[in-house]
Amino acid sequence: MYEYQDQHGHIPDVIFETEGFFQDRNIKGEIVRRDATIRQESYQRAKCLSHQYQQDLRIKIKESLKAEALEKINCLRQKGQVILSRNKECEIELTKAMKQDPKEGFTDFAFGGTF
Repeated sequence: MYEYQDQHGHIPDVIFETEGFFQDRNIKGEIVRRDATIRQESYQRAKCLSHQYQQDLRIKIKESLKAEALEKINCLRQKGQVILSRNKECEIELTKAMKQDPKEGFTDFAFGGTF
């Protein structure tokens, strides 16, 4: 329903009814159709929202939000890559340390002693 609202500016009664919403009723309890005519002043704003300019603005906002979300994802990916790269550097250094000649004073990290 949100997508329909976003594209057309308002949601007609027919869509509400197919989605299971109760129909609007007036003070007398009679069913009232919310057609966008002059009699339903509350819908005047909906007419404006359905104007092409307003639709274009909503599309721009939507695209902007998508771009912002994508930027956040890319930033998190870059941070993850930095962490992986640093982990790889640590792994390389630890591997070098483990391959050192015991005469050079290799420290056994697990037991705190030297070989």
